[in-house]
Amino acid sequence: ASDFDLPMASHVWFSYAKENADVDSIQAFASDLVLQSIADEPLDSEMTSSESTDNELAKVVPVQGIRDHLDITARRWIWVISYIPLISLLIACLGVLNVMLASVRSRRWEFGILRSIGFTSSDLSRAILVEGLMIAFVAGLLSLGFGILSGWCGSGMAQYMSFFGGLHPPLVIPWLPILGGFLLVLLLGVGIAAWPAISIKRSRPMDLLQSGNDFS
Repeated sequence: ASDFDLPMASHVWFSYAKENADVDSIQAFASDLVLQSIADEPLDSEMTSSESTDNELAKVVPVQGIRDHLDITARRWIWVISYIPLISLLIACLGVLNVMLASVRSRRWEFGILRSIGFTSSDLSRAILVEGLMIAFVAGLLSLGFGILSGWCGSGMAQYMSFFGGLHPPLVIPWLPILGGFLLVLLLGVGIAAWPAISIKRSRPMDLLQSGNDFS
């Protein structure tokens, strides 16, 4: 209480003397102690005793219960916050698709030259797919680094902003969901590059050469 400048201590931390402690009996005993401390007059004592039958004056919460509550709350908030990156990912996919379409359209003459020297349409389409895959791979690595840095900073701030104070939550990295999200980003990258790759694959070499080198 003196460390956190609290006028009254509302929470008390204690350890059980035995491993298999009866939480209900401890809670009832703590409620009796609180009742005795606030019962200054007999009338007030009778009123508080009648009220204590419905509402407990003290509540004992095991450490595991606090951990489970924090875990459920954290999972719920992480799930809610995860909608924002998903929406941002969809918007970014549209932007990357427009960039790739513009890039492929500006390189039609170069693709025609490649077709004329022996490159097949499958080679060009695979090159475009690999380009989209590389963009998605780099985006996934940057997102992973930013997420780990944000989680590390958040776990460090939690020990100062927590209600109980003094908690040191560990940094837990869920590698399995991260791997699933990383694969999703790679699939989206390949899916975005599929449209430009198919358009180049269906184009004839003469049509590509007739587009001319507009940037020469």
